[in-house]
Amino acid sequence: MPQPSTHKTRIYTRRMHDRELAYILHHRLQQHLRRPHARE
Repeated sequence: MPQPSTHKTRIYTRRMHDRELAYILHHRLQQHLRRPHARE
C-alpha cells in the first residue's frame, strides 16, 4: 500500500524547516560570538 504523497511532502518540508532553523540559529550564534555583549 503506497503512502500518500502529502505525507512525504510534509516530512520533506519539515526537514527543510529544520535545516533553515539550524542555519538561522548558527548565523545568530556566529554574530553573537563576533560581537559579544553588544547591547551592554
